[in-house]
Amino acid sequence: MAPEIASGAVTVIPMRSGSGLQNKVLEAMAVGTPVVTTPQVAAALAARDGEHLRLGASTDELAHAAVALLRDAPAAARQARAARALVTASYGWEASAAAVENAWADAVRARSLHGASR
Repeated sequence: MAPEIASGAVTVIPMRSGSGLQNKVLEAMAVGTPVVTTPQVAAALAARDGEHLRLGASTDELAHAAVALLRDAPAAARQARAARALVTASYGWEASAAAVENAWADAVRARSLHGASR
């Protein structure tokens, strides 16, 4: 999907609920395509409206945000760069691996503390 997403001027993800939607947003951000989505989809991400993506709660708001990006190529490019940097720093393999390592270390510490209290 990455080549298709990257070929677009803007990616609009207008979902109200569901699973895996954040991955679609992250994929679009990672390939450098500006994203417009709903607050529900973006809620689990560390992205900020107007900096990393644009949010719209209604159909009209989503359309307005997409058109604004299409009309302002420099703003769309800034948003795409900021989004890609966010994905690289917070959601890339290194960040994911570090989160898994931290979770394992926390589990080992918790087990040690729990075992020590017996």
